[in-house]
Amino acid sequence: MKKSTKKDQCKVHRNGVVAVIDVDDVVVGDQVLLQSGDKIPADVFCIQNLKVNNSALNGEAEECEKKAAGEGVYLAEEITGDTFVDSYSLFRGAVIFDGEGIMD
Repeated sequence: MKKSTKKDQCKVHRNGVVAVIDVDDVVVGDQVLLQSGDKIPADVFCIQNLKVNNSALNGEAEECEKKAAGEGVYLAEEITGDTFVDSYSLFRGAVIFDGEGIMD
């Protein structure tokens, strides 16, 4: 019999409770709690200053600094290698290198 593989999980604040759920179960309205070492569970904008490791996305070993995105900042329609290292975008699969925050 084949053993099932463990899915990636994250901590969310949902309905007044902090819970650990599978990243595939994150929905609009969840507040995901991110800390150093956590994988980013969805494509979003940064809401606090963080450093991320994008090596799983683009092969770059150096951490990438991200700043809180202000109003009027939108996710690019066409994602390129440059988008991975822009100042605001966070992508599923990248890892928080330094910092912590909440992702809506």
